[in-house]
Amino acid sequence: LSSPMPATNANASSTTAGSSTSSSNGRVLIVCDVQPDVIRKISPPERNRRVDLIKIAVQAARTTRTTSTCTTIIHTLMQFDEPGYRQIDPRHPRLGVLRRLADAGNTSVNWFTSDELPLGPIVVTPESKKGEQEEIVVKRSTFLPHASDGELMEVLSRHCCIPSGTDGATTSPSTGSTYSVTLVGYQPTVQALCHILGDVLAAPSIQILKECILWEDERDSGQPQHQLMQQQQQQPRTQVWLDHGLLFNEQVVSLVDFLAETDTLHEQIDCLWEDGAKYVCDTGRGGHLCLFLPYLIRDYGYVEWMTQPWYEENSLTGGNKQYRCPLGRRIVDLC
Repeated sequence: LSSPMPATNANASSTTAGSSTSSSNGRVLIVCDVQPDVIRKISPPERNRRVDLIKIAVQAARTTRTTSTCTTIIHTLMQFDEPGYRQIDPRHPRLGVLRRLADAGNTSVNWFTSDELPLGPIVVTPESKKGEQEEIVVKRSTFLPHASDGELMEVLSRHCCIPSGTDGATTSPSTGSTYSVTLVGYQPTVQALCHILGDVLAAPSIQILKECILWEDERDSGQPQHQLMQQQQQQPRTQVWLDHGLLFNEQVVSLVDFLAETDTLHEQIDCLWEDGAKYVCDTGRGGHLCLFLPYLIRDYGYVEWMTQPWYEENSLTGGNKQYRCPLGRRIVDLC
């Protein structure tokens, strides 16, 4: 199949919310194609939950308190800025339909023409809090990122590779932080970047946040009941990929562990939550919620929200009790 773009991908571009050119302090969070035209392909309420979990990860990276865990944030974005989708070969198996519709005179097609990103980037000003990092946006005009994209490779090489002179060490000598790249967002883009980071750039540590992966087939509403029952009996497609499709020693970690690594586990993380999702959270305090939870989700449209450690109570009679709270210490509809 022919590529819709020249090998140099000259139409791709990268920008920063600021003007810094310094390299990463060791930790990088890559937010893969979390843009409206990707998000709307996933049906609610799972879409709302996944996007809210990604918001938690992004906000945690933005609110890191110490320089040793300061995180560089990179956003990837698919965007076509030429009229009539002239950047796309009409024979392209995934994107060619956009070009063919435009050639047929359909002026209502405007998919992937906006540079809107619901999760950022933030703009760093002199009045911003000390140590806040600029966020990088890397645009492309291909379905997946690839190693022949010069702009993308320059950004990844600068921020995701171990600097020269460290003799292969995976810990920054200046900050003491571990070099790591964490990926969240649209699964095909996450997978493509894993291949680039592992196979081309030999990044030493690649992490995937398992709760923060978006994929079209992760649907739990709007289907006939018999299809839902069949889907529930099968292992989710995303989990199959995480279990069997990783090739370069990528580590699959939970969002709770990521929050602990970034030193924000016990900070309240404020986000702009989407309307329409009703969250229920079982923090293990006893009572009947655990019995009603499946029915609240199935019959009343609730979405289960994750929990995180809150505090531990030392008992005088022996044995400590661990208390939990909703992830991000956020307020949910039912707890």
